[in-house]
Amino acid sequence: VVAEILACSIIPLILPIIEFVSKKSFPITLNVLIVIHIFLAIDLGTVLSFYKLISWWDLLLHFYFGFIGAVAVFVLMDKWNALNINKFGVYFIIFMVVMGAAGLWEVWEYICDLLFVNNDAQNVAEAIKRGTSILTDSMTDIMISIPGVLLFYLLLLIDKVTKKNFATKFLKTVDKLTKIC
Repeated sequence: VVAEILACSIIPLILPIIEFVSKKSFPITLNVLIVIHIFLAIDLGTVLSFYKLISWWDLLLHFYFGFIGAVAVFVLMDKWNALNINKFGVYFIIFMVVMGAAGLWEVWEYICDLLFVNNDAQNVAEAIKRGTSILTDSMTDIMISIPGVLLFYLLLLIDKVTKKNFATKFLKTVDKLTKIC
């Protein structure tokens, strides 16, 4: 848990470091979404035991990861002028990056289970109690990221159909609110 807390406390620094290196600014909304995820995972999930108290808490966070991962990849592609490729290519890249990140997270959990005594990030003990496959938790965690990506695609579709740029306006509004606070 200590390694998880330390690693997660560094995550909000990733975008400012990328901004510094690339000399491009990113919407603060993206960092807010990431910090919300960390709060839900660490503070509520681990510290207040939401993972144990609410059976679907882990799935909710993996779904949310799929969504914010898609937003992050889209923003990065926009900042680096990579949205000029065909739309299918953009959606494919977003999907593959998010799924790869979800898979890497499961690898991280597996490594933590190997390195730290009394750690069960993979929910092995619960799977054994339920009599289910130990692999089920990891595969479910990875696959539940897909609806999060699909939600992002839905927002893009709504933007395109309504021509109101809902997602862009939302990001700009949240950016203004966070700067005011």
